[in-house]
Amino acid sequence: MPGIPLPGPDIANRPANQTSQLVLEIAVAVAVVLMLYVGVRVRQRWGTWLGLVIVIATGFGSGVELLFNTTANFWYYAPGAHELITSWGRQVPAWAAGSYIPFYGGLGILGWYLIERGASRLTLALYGLAIYVVFIVTEIVLVGIGLYAYYGDQPWQIASFPIWISAANVAICLTIAVGASRISRGITGWRVWPLIGFGPVLIGGYLVGSSWPMITALKGDNPSTAQLWLSGAAATVIAVACVAAILGLVPRRGRTDTLLPRQRVSGDVRQFGATAENGVRTLPGGG
Repeated sequence: MPGIPLPGPDIANRPANQTSQLVLEIAVAVAVVLMLYVGVRVRQRWGTWLGLVIVIATGFGSGVELLFNTTANFWYYAPGAHELITSWGRQVPAWAAGSYIPFYGGLGILGWYLIERGASRLTLALYGLAIYVVFIVTEIVLVGIGLYAYYGDQPWQIASFPIWISAANVAICLTIAVGASRISRGITGWRVWPLIGFGPVLIGGYLVGSSWPMITALKGDNPSTAQLWLSGAAATVIAVACVAAILGLVPRRGRTDTLLPRQRVSGDVRQFGATAENGVRTLPGGG
């Protein structure tokens, strides 16, 4: 397909490392089960289904992986891979699709938890920096153990991994964290379930939307080295700008109207620091 080149035969015909694949499949399966448990615990402690919604939404969002891979010159080694999605001459293995739940969903919920514990804006920014490093190290390891590769003239590489991608991953997690904190105060009960539809929209919007300068350069006709490096930097700047905007929604000194364990009073489910009017839970400053 013009404009969407496939990798050379040295990459396209390379088999997936079977040991690495098995380890990742087991680890991801355990992580997904753990995240389902976390979603249930969020319901029990905070009285909202939003935790489970995040888990399902991020799993649903894994469908955009193929789109990003195609545009960003990313290739999962195919021979021997346990494919879950196949299209456009490419494939997404089951472990990769499942990993969206612990990485985006899990790190997003952890950020939400920090906000509810009163984390300041600076603390959440440092959390974002920490998971930025986690994403880079994780992908360097996954590339190194023979599960996938980035091909073409990729700039900003560390150990064959182009780090221009990682800022968008951080933006996804922090948007989930801050969004969950805000949404939990404005949308309650069954009304949170349609938010599952935002999974692919949010993830795809960041992975592809913030990366458009780099994607455009990669698919261009003979882009210069300077153009590639500047495009990679621009993709990172766009994602960082989104992170800065999202962090602006977090109080500088942290929230004071935090969600705390539920308390049963006179037969009504309430929360410490909350009031109940006409059977509807409201939180101070929740809008």
